[in-house]
Amino acid sequence: MQISSEIPTATAADLQPIGSEDQPAAVLRVVSALGGIAQTKRANGRMGNVLVTEPTLIRQVLVRGSMDEDLGLIRNFALRTAAPHGLISLTGPEHRKVRVAMAPCFRGNGLAPLEEALERRLLSGLDSWPTGDPVVASKLTLDLLTKVFMEWVLGPLEPVREAELCSAEQALLEVFHHAIPDLNQLWPSADAEGPISFDQMVNRFFTLRTLISDTIERGPKGMAGQLDQMLPPQGEGLPRSAQLTDHAIHLLLAGLDTVSQTAGLLLHHVGQNPEIGDAIADEAGATGEPVFTEACIKEILRLYAGVPVAVRVTGAPVEVSGHIIPAHRPLMAFLICMQRDARFFDRPLEFVPERWLEGTTMRMDPTAYMPFGAGPHICIGEMAAKLILRRLLPAVCARYRVTAQTPGLVPVLVRIVALPMRAPKITLTRRA
Repeated sequence: MQISSEIPTATAADLQPIGSEDQPAAVLRVVSALGGIAQTKRANGRMGNVLVTEPTLIRQVLVRGSMDEDLGLIRNFALRTAAPHGLISLTGPEHRKVRVAMAPCFRGNGLAPLEEALERRLLSGLDSWPTGDPVVASKLTLDLLTKVFMEWVLGPLEPVREAELCSAEQALLEVFHHAIPDLNQLWPSADAEGPISFDQMVNRFFTLRTLISDTIERGPKGMAGQLDQMLPPQGEGLPRSAQLTDHAIHLLLAGLDTVSQTAGLLLHHVGQNPEIGDAIADEAGATGEPVFTEACIKEILRLYAGVPVAVRVTGAPVEVSGHIIPAHRPLMAFLICMQRDARFFDRPLEFVPERWLEGTTMRMDPTAYMPFGAGPHICIGEMAAKLILRRLLPAVCARYRVTAQTPGLVPVLVRIVALPMRAPKITLTRRA
């Protein structure tokens, strides 16, 4: 079955940013003008991905993609190579079975290992942040949260092993954003990070894998210990340590990357208005509900989205809003574009936490806000990510006044995360 001729086509040239646009702005401009759904056309003339920016269509794709055997999760080739038995690499009933088994680790008392890691790491880590000179915000948050994540996923580590794991994790994140062919196909030109060879990426993957596997084989602790008690057997003859290693790799890459970048962007926007940081600091020292802090977190997730694009792959021909999509076609739901659409949000490209406060008069369509996706396959780490941001932001603002070095929205590349084209810098001044 051929793709419906009614679906308009957008070429890679059409999707290139114009002027001061970044990639989300280009997609929003092109696809929204075509009715919120478009198919891409590869340089060789073959049809590529189906792009979706309209909220009703996005919800249909995500909810149906979680329940319909004909519409499955994306299988990232890099993750399938290095961690084939991890949650993101699994499909169909196996994915659902493992997700259900893992779910208790990401809610309620199951988040205790994360709480403990934050308790041990957060305050001492923040006290070592440099003051007086500009520093890349995401570098601060990545360095701190890498240690938090390692302890959360693998348990307390001796210093040398922790340093090796953190170094290997960050080395892999430097190249991981280039291992996304469906997104790179839309923007084939080299991005701000420069070209990375496949061999380089694979070598870094297996360096990290070896360290994680060796750590788990000594006795699983942290979340790996929780999963050891909860997960059903996977893969005939697959050692338990290999199964746990695959899940740990997925959790470290998908979770750490997204939350550290989001936290860095949040500090950049907080630093543009000293009154915002002061209000968060005041709430940190008060006994009431931190409603303004929560509004800031909701707003940064609107502006950059925890998951900027969610992808489903058709296993058989499916119908989306009257269009027939053939099998094996990626459907890309651009959450970041939907959440920046002026039809649904007033002042969509501005950081305005007040839009989330009670009594606001700003136009805001709740159906166009889903920063972690929607449906049964909503991001499993949503509650963990929010927990980290709720602890990190007040702790930073209580200790420091944050000043951004550049104003306004940060132009981003669409990758697994909203990746800044130019990493924003902030300056910290310790509060009295």
